[in-house]
Amino acid sequence: MDPTPVSDTETVVRAESGDLDRLVTQLERHGTRSAKLRFGLLLLKNGVNKCPYEVFYCGQSENILVILVTRPMADFRVVSVAAPDNPSTPSRLARILRHLDLRSAIWGGRFRADCWPESLLETLQDAARDMGFSFYFLADTMSYARPAGHAEVRPLQRQGVSIRPLLPEHVDTVMRYWPYTAEVEYAPKMIGEGLIAGLSAGAFITEPVEPPKDGGNDDQEPLPADGLACWALVNHDGCLGHLHTLTGHRKRGLAAAVMAELTRLCEAAGYPACMNTSHPAVLRIAEDLQYEKLFTVFWALAAPQRQEENESG
Repeated sequence: MDPTPVSDTETVVRAESGDLDRLVTQLERHGTRSAKLRFGLLLLKNGVNKCPYEVFYCGQSENILVILVTRPMADFRVVSVAAPDNPSTPSRLARILRHLDLRSAIWGGRFRADCWPESLLETLQDAARDMGFSFYFLADTMSYARPAGHAEVRPLQRQGVSIRPLLPEHVDTVMRYWPYTAEVEYAPKMIGEGLIAGLSAGAFITEPVEPPKDGGNDDQEPLPADGLACWALVNHDGCLGHLHTLTGHRKRGLAAAVMAELTRLCEAAGYPACMNTSHPAVLRIAEDLQYEKLFTVFWALAAPQRQEENESG
């Protein structure tokens, strides 16, 4: 299929590494809507996310549309998008996705659409079909981001608990409790790069406390020798996540303290704080930390049909 021109007045531009700051500045005009992609671009610029990447953009200022393609593995891409919230965006994106310059960047192999606005689901499905790709919807949830200009988040103190960053050796612990570890082939890289950069927070138990009556059975999730009972971190795609509290240490406010500290660390380092969740307890934490509720986002996988046929054969 021949790629469709974007328009007579717009051009798809492949960004250079020196363009990232300018793109981040322009995306700030979208407000919290573009927080995740700005976070992802800054992680690449600062060397936290070490994946090869390509960035494409179309338009300027309030109308800028940016597509980020990272390659955590040689044969797999992660594709993110930030686009203005207006009626013309789906049709613009439909044309851009078929543009010749994106033929190899996106459609050169299997990829995951990462946290795309739900309003663009049909647009991506149609493009995948036209490009001869199978499309698999994975999940959806609500996105949140803290608007710029809010007061600095204050640390939350918890008795008998030390809140501090995780260490690289905690990668195995995070992976053990992350429900998607088996599905994400590059999980150690995704998790490890955030830890090495110091973009993490953990609650370490320093004094023995009586477990809550309805807090779960600690035998199911034993406390490590260093006392790590709760943690959260930034994955290298640009989002706060991987939040987990061991069952025997829940209902003590550890998750709130950890998320407050991680939010503070991100903003102090110049990153926009954003997260995706539908968990009621995490929603309350997001509200307390003044995160803004944005829109439903989705994840999906796409793969060339001929590749699937070869693998099944």
